[in-house]
Amino acid sequence: MGDTAHRFTKNEIELNEARRLDPHKSMFSVYVQLLFCLVPFLIHSDAIEIPLSVEQLPVIVDVSEESQVAFPVDEEFSIKCNAKGNPAPVYKWTKDVKQFDPYTDPNIKTSDQSGTFTILPNDNISHYDGVYRCYASNPLGTAMSEDTKFIVPGVPKFPNEAVPPVVVEEGKPVVLRCDPPQGLSPVHIYWMTLDLVHIPQDERVSVGLDGNLYFANVITTDDRSDYCCFASFSVIRTIVQKLPMTLTVQSSCTCRMLQVAVRLDSYKGEPFPLSFRIGPNPTLSRIFKLHLKL
Repeated sequence: MGDTAHRFTKNEIELNEARRLDPHKSMFSVYVQLLFCLVPFLIHSDAIEIPLSVEQLPVIVDVSEESQVAFPVDEEFSIKCNAKGNPAPVYKWTKDVKQFDPYTDPNIKTSDQSGTFTILPNDNISHYDGVYRCYASNPLGTAMSEDTKFIVPGVPKFPNEAVPPVVVEEGKPVVLRCDPPQGLSPVHIYWMTLDLVHIPQDERVSVGLDGNLYFANVITTDDRSDYCCFASFSVIRTIVQKLPMTLTVQSSCTCRMLQVAVRLDSYKGEPFPLSFRIGPNPTLSRIFKLHLKL
């Protein structure tokens, strides 16, 4: 016990001696120790909460998402901005980098507690399409929000005009074009019949990244008059349909004569054989003879 007391006394003497010799070094050591004490607190604490009774700059704590879409099924649309500060912040808005005053618009409901405003149902909702930014100010300074893009999408439409029939010879490739209207991405393309049955796809028939329907080679069963392209715009929950298209497949029975085995003049007045090959694929062709009489 005595030895321990002696060691503490000795340490105190050495510490006092160090303070006497270099007081600045001693204060630096105190600051370092204080910093090490605060580090665990700062690591495990998200932020130091300043009481609102203390004057402080505005800080924006709640805003709308970066993009907001005005869906037709929604009745009203709120664009949020909430800040804290002392004195209480005053709110201002810009729309497309120009001053915007929601407090004087009869179609907008504002809040006394924040900068949030709500666009009420009206016949000119597209007037509010644009990029909004909130500013919260008090005598100590101003806080600025990130942009909020308010999108009022128009309903995409295919042209209301008939598509000319596409005529192709059996065995040939062909493309049926979709050409979807412009709209909010992403857009998903589907090919179906008027009965809403999907067009079967395989290594011969497929939909390209451009939305067109590609046939590597057509067959007679591809011949139909109700090929329909549907474009689905998931963001605005809208599906639009192109007018039906007709694909006419001409049979390859437009035969090609491969050989005439005789000279016409030598068979004058008598029947003679002609050989034809029929079909788009020589391996599947059929040979037959016609007997003609001149």
